[in-house]
Amino acid sequence: MPVVVRNNTSRPVRGLEVTGHAHDGGGGHRWTGDSQGFQPVVVAPGEVAFGYVYLDTELPPGASFDFLAAEGNTDTTDGEASLAVVDAGLVGDATSRLVGRVANTGETDLAGPFVVDVYCFDGDALVGFAGTFASAAGNRLSAGATAPFTVDVPAGGSRTYMAGASAFGRA
Repeated sequence: MPVVVRNNTSRPVRGLEVTGHAHDGGGGHRWTGDSQGFQPVVVAPGEVAFGYVYLDTELPPGASFDFLAAEGNTDTTDGEASLAVVDAGLVGDATSRLVGRVANTGETDLAGPFVVDVYCFDGDALVGFAGTFASAAGNRLSAGATAPFTVDVPAGGSRTYMAGASAFGRA
């Protein structure tokens, strides 16, 4: 189940975790799940993060959902950092690729992996998800540096894409 969460606090939130449950309209048959990662890993005040809650079942039509978001890892020494997607564009016709670059906008050099997640929408409907890694020489990204990425995405004329990226270590 795709989920978008806004940080309505006055400080950055790290390691967002979401739990959720689904139930049918009659109050029975409950299913639970946990988040599988959100991008970006550090969410500034007023910004949004996107990810998904994994529910290990096919849900019936008309199921309703409840979600609870909480800050997970608050340890600032672990090195997780958000990367900015500085440019991206579609390449190809029948099969599309989203090609772009991520940037280390912080003041500290970062080590990979550099994860890029892309959600594909057709209008308001989520029609696909794709993930990849940005490529950086020596698996390091200096402060101010960029790294390219390419990811296959569902093709379609009216599709829009949302991308986020993170690094998982300090150099």
